[in-house]
Amino acid sequence: MTIYVLTLIASVIDLGFMCFGHPDIGGFISTAAGIIAAGFGVTYNPVRMQSWAEHHVKTA
Repeated sequence: MTIYVLTLIASVIDLGFMCFGHPDIGGFISTAAGIIAAGFGVTYNPVRMQSWAEHHVKTA
């Protein structure tokens, strides 16, 4: 859960960069935060992990 808070903070910082003169840096921060959040969302999705465990328990 901490990763989502960190990426939310990064998005707020990104907004500051975008609004106050450095849109290229803001765009980089935004892209990096989005990729990190998306990666962790896919990896640690509890629904996905549960269905994976059920599948492997049934087939084992």
